[in-house]
Amino acid sequence: MRFRHIHMLPGIGNSRFPYCTSLYVDDGPGLLIDTGADPSALASIASKVGMVFLTHYHYDHIRSVFSFQGADVHTNPIEAPYFADLDKLAEALGMKHVYGEQGISRWKQMLAEGAPNAPYSTAFCRIWLQLRRLRVSAYPLDEVIHVGNTKVIMLHAPGHTKGHSVAYFPSEGLVYTGDIDLSGFGPWYHGEDGDPDLFAVSAERLCSLDADVYITAHHKGAVSKRRFTKAVRKYLSVIKRRDEKVAASLGAGLTLKQAALAGVSYPPHMCRDPWIFMWEYLLSAKHAARIGIIPEVDKDWPFVFQCPLSTDGGHPSS
Repeated sequence: MRFRHIHMLPGIGNSRFPYCTSLYVDDGPGLLIDTGADPSALASIASKVGMVFLTHYHYDHIRSVFSFQGADVHTNPIEAPYFADLDKLAEALGMKHVYGEQGISRWKQMLAEGAPNAPYSTAFCRIWLQLRRLRVSAYPLDEVIHVGNTKVIMLHAPGHTKGHSVAYFPSEGLVYTGDIDLSGFGPWYHGEDGDPDLFAVSAERLCSLDADVYITAHHKGAVSKRRFTKAVRKYLSVIKRRDEKVAASLGAGLTLKQAALAGVSYPPHMCRDPWIFMWEYLLSAKHAARIGIIPEVDKDWPFVFQCPLSTDGGHPSS
């Protein structure tokens, strides 16, 4: 699908995690926004891409970044430091809060040793180790950036992550919404740097833009403003349902750990994976704070970082 100079490049499997939809702007130096599309589609334009803009640091949005060796890579200024520092990355994901400094140290050791059962798939581990040799600059937020004759504004839209940004093309009336994606799973703000209230504010802000077409990073693809605005209400209502679920769990005497293992947004069998558990624990804590409940402290917190029972991690909400 094409909108003047803007091409939509879907990811494999309807852009489900660990892929996403990317945008290619065939103007000026050639701009690619996120690198999680079908690798074959990305290969067809690799020689034409002079700049890469990453909306945020999650794996499904950066997975093919090393296919664009000659391009200048940029991300939002809040998250740019994560690309050179595994400790900052681990803290943003939530590891320090849930597993402590020892958990981060153990994870880094596992990455260095190339442990076959390290959390996430081998591809995840490999790209995180390689990120430290990737030179990443910051693009300005909320300012017009000229790509040839095309104008793009990288709007700061926090909530999914602290630096999460979306691409707005005012002349074309088009918005790439990133991970404000309208998925049936609901908003994903499970990392340490995620925030449900900011997520809702960012989503509402997108509805107020002078735009006719909204392109989500997962599932929906290109939708009209009317459809996006209608769907986003249902999408955000999931936040309230999670409030209610956490309230019921904590009201029944469960600790945050027990609530997380029972599953708030993921099914219980997935919560045995240390990454999914970590994010469900953080999610439970955020919703407890939203509804004003002070939960019982888990006596074994911070928890021991264990190898997962499965390696299909990520945030498979998409």
